[in-house]
Amino acid sequence: MKHRWFLALLSHITIFWETFYCFLVWPKLTRPICLALAVAVHAGIALCLGMKTFGLAMIIGNLVFVYPETVAALAGGLCQARDGTSEA
Repeated sequence: MKHRWFLALLSHITIFWETFYCFLVWPKLTRPICLALAVAVHAGIALCLGMKTFGLAMIIGNLVFVYPETVAALAGGLCQARDGTSEA
């Protein structure tokens, strides 16, 4: 295998993240990194292992740690982009 070191690195990062998720998701400083890793890990599970429902459910479950204002701003931006309208 050509990239064993990369797979080993990803495995170690995943185990570290899984172990310390409960401590990393609460502080504002580490929350974005923790949630980004959550999306990456669960998207990888969904795509590579074919467990799409599980991956999507876990990504949605992690949204509980995103501020409502952030979700509203993103949803508002997506709706405006879809409708072709913009705020002037």
